[in-house]
Amino acid sequence: MERPLLLTISHEARPYYCAHCLADSRKSAAGAHERGWTLRCEECGTQHYCSEACASYAAPRHAGVECAAMASAAKVAEDQDTTYKKTVY
Repeated sequence: MERPLLLTISHEARPYYCAHCLADSRKSAAGAHERGWTLRCEECGTQHYCSEACASYAAPRHAGVECAAMASAAKVAEDQDTTYKKTVY
């Protein structure tokens, strides 16, 4: 039986890595942006892409369940981060 491969970029690093080709915006000359890639999934906002081509290639795989799961995970991470900041500071 073949096992699925799961690749998830850490919450903090997501803006810097293309969700399709894993290009790092901090190291890329083409379209480089110190604050990360600006093209995102319009539904969940968690997936960043270096180009329209990568966004198009990733769309069928990302749409539906994955998109909803990523949005939910991002919300949980955001809530935990907010709770942590309120507790520590």
